[in-house]
Amino acid sequence: RRDLLKDLSTAGVFTLDFRWTLTPDATERDAWLLLPALALFFAALASSVDVWRYLLWWVVALAMFTLVLGFVQIGVPQDSFLNPFPQYAPALTGVFANKNHQADALAIGLVLSLALAFDARRRVLHERRGQTALLSGAILAVLFVLVLPLVKSRAGVIVGLVVSGMVMLHSGPLSPSHWRSRHLGRVLGVLSVAALLVGITAALAWMQADADVDGSRWAMFVATWRLGFDNAPFGSGFGSFVPMFEQATHGALMRSGYINNAHNDYVQWWFEGGYLAVGVLLAAQTVLLRALLGLLRLPEDSRLRSKGLAAAGGVLVLLLHSIVDYPLRTPALMSVAGLLAGIVVAAAAKARQRDAAGS
Repeated sequence: RRDLLKDLSTAGVFTLDFRWTLTPDATERDAWLLLPALALFFAALASSVDVWRYLLWWVVALAMFTLVLGFVQIGVPQDSFLNPFPQYAPALTGVFANKNHQADALAIGLVLSLALAFDARRRVLHERRGQTALLSGAILAVLFVLVLPLVKSRAGVIVGLVVSGMVMLHSGPLSPSHWRSRHLGRVLGVLSVAALLVGITAALAWMQADADVDGSRWAMFVATWRLGFDNAPFGSGFGSFVPMFEQATHGALMRSGYINNAHNDYVQWWFEGGYLAVGVLLAAQTVLLRALLGLLRLPEDSRLRSKGLAAAGGVLVLLLHSIVDYPLRTPALMSVAGLLAGIVVAAAAKARQRDAAGS
């Protein structure tokens, strides 16, 4: 703002309209884009446990839809109406313009399919029903695992592996009580640990390789972090990243003549929103973390636990990928995150209410 004031005074402009944001129109646009995610968040809060299961399956169905659409796009002309972004060659991206965001959708589908399959397995063992859900979840999980690498998103594959390993470790069939008596638990336990190790190793290798590239994500992170202090305490305003970053870095970090985001949502929040945005971000993550810890303390056969942890896995996919990309700035994934976060918070809240009523 000080540099802007100097430039304006040089041009003879001394009467200034001081605002929080330097790009009011872009900030208003971003505010409107939050509405679908907020609506789905509150809808999940107002829904019951039985409705949550259908909502989770609906998210899986949407992931499958964008996958099928991606395969169809490969077989049609580039300017076909089936390709929502005809300026780009078809590349198995479905409803997304960015292959990384398509990978996020498939990774969420994978995580939810696994979690729903484990939940159905518990119902088969205890209630003798849920065979269809168990078979469907297992088949879809295998399908997502096989197709995810074809999207050619390294981060998407890594995040999918890591979160899938976490989901398997916290599912009923992998608890210590099942390991002692069931061979399936031992096998899945080894697979989940292997998925975690492979994912973490791949992430470290990918970050090291990316750091050696001009205009790398690490370089953008450092530049954005420093610019955040230049625009503190209020930030430059939501939606102002592109012009502010280009002006401050003189285009030095652009790979193809344009940079649309910092490829790290957390540091971009700091740059655009200042201390207030960081406070909101930390508060939201604290709520999710408390909800997650509360769900983990529930019995393994609890429906609240199974639905809440499934939704938490989907949210974790997006939160982890936000370290190196911007999935939550895509309206479709933002809306999915709002729905899943609502299920996590609502499940934990219902569990606390039952504990309070029981005591």
